[in-house]
Amino acid sequence: MPSDPMFLGLDIGTSGVKAVLTDASGAVVASATAPLQVSRPRPLWSEQDPDAWAAATEAAVLALPADARRAVQGVGLAGQMHGATVLGGDDRPLRPAILWNDGRAAAACAELERRWPELRTVTGNLAMPGFTAPKLVWLAEHEPEVFARVRRVLLPKDYVRLKLTGTAATDMSDASGTLWLDVGARAWSDAGFAATGLSAAAAPELFEGPQITGRLRRDQAARWGMDAAPVVAGGGDNAAAALGMGVTMLDRGVLSLGTSGVYFLPTARFQPDPKHALHAFCHALPGLWHRMAVTLSAASALEWLAQVLGDTPAGLVEAAAAVPPAAPRGLFFLPYLSGERAPPALGHPARRAQPGDRARGRSLRRGRPPGPAGPRAARRAPARGSHRQAQQPRFRRTPAAGREDRLRGSRSVHHAPNRQLAAERHLDQAARPRSARGFRDHLFQPHLRISATLTGRPARLTIPRDVDRLSNPQA
Repeated sequence: MPSDPMFLGLDIGTSGVKAVLTDASGAVVASATAPLQVSRPRPLWSEQDPDAWAAATEAAVLALPADARRAVQGVGLAGQMHGATVLGGDDRPLRPAILWNDGRAAAACAELERRWPELRTVTGNLAMPGFTAPKLVWLAEHEPEVFARVRRVLLPKDYVRLKLTGTAATDMSDASGTLWLDVGARAWSDAGFAATGLSAAAAPELFEGPQITGRLRRDQAARWGMDAAPVVAGGGDNAAAALGMGVTMLDRGVLSLGTSGVYFLPTARFQPDPKHALHAFCHALPGLWHRMAVTLSAASALEWLAQVLGDTPAGLVEAAAAVPPAAPRGLFFLPYLSGERAPPALGHPARRAQPGDRARGRSLRRGRPPGPAGPRAARRAPARGSHRQAQQPRFRRTPAAGREDRLRGSRSVHHAPNRQLAAERHLDQAARPRSARGFRDHLFQPHLRISATLTGRPARLTIPRDVDRLSNPQA
């Protein structure tokens, strides 16, 4: 085995650092994980000690077989995105890193967009609290003594790169999540840095994912028992995962459920769509971009529930598998434990106020679904229990074999100027579905809406064989 070339992949995650050894064919030879802890000192805050990433990386790599480590010929980095790691002149952290799921910078987002009106056009994204730049706006206001000492800002995996190689570098996909990158041009935006009170001198050098950014420092390589192997730029976690699954073609996409949940679709050009809170980022390969929709809590919601119930995620999954299909009994879990990104809700800065919004709010507070639009329509909404309340969203279904439906959005979803509000209005009308199919539609429509927005094509959904039992456990 030592004579065969090996490659080391490092994933700087939120819950742990994973080290993976692969051979030249890409087959996994060995892997190891070292856990990380997230600190939440205040509501909405989410932080980690940057040096904990380096220590966990060291532990994970040293847990790999020594003979395989000696054959390593290259190192790749991936990791959690958006985290603000602020360094002083000595390249040491000035404070704990503010993570991607930190929500303290909400007000700073509005201020950043006020300072930089072209932000959405240049970056292809909304200013969101999880992104890097708003965190620096927050830091300047709330910790000015720390902000005054900032000389460099790195993303999590790139701080580990700095420790391993001594070079400050990042890749295009990870840089896209900072709100400092001109995503279409694949270059730093001076205007973006100026809007946060910094200059591009605080940014790492930009590389495409496959490019070499440096080599392992000799002392680091000696501790790991390997040569001073080259370290490539790598990618943000989702872009790197997409590459690992071969998703570089325009007709393929990814749905990943980790700490967060992500829809990922490669594109041949920069295609921003901030009004739907979709991200438009560079891919980790040259000449490719991708669109992405993110929910901030996916598998982490299961971990949270396990803590509440004193169980483990695996225990909950096992218990759920033993429960026969049953009807929903009015209890729904909305996984917004760390806020939300896509699709944007009513009142989200991604969309402006629309006629009928206030009436819709009054109707929802009264416990009944609003009508099509406007105050009058809301007043005409049927009383609770009326047969008209069971009206479903206006979808056209075309027959397909094997109990599959192709759900095609109505004109108001695909062609009306305000597609987002129209889709939300249809969902609200189905808030209390009476049939199994109605419940199925209600449950999956948000995901179908995201998929259709990403791809521009109708979403395809396979109906479970026992779907009729969803609303009638005796069926």
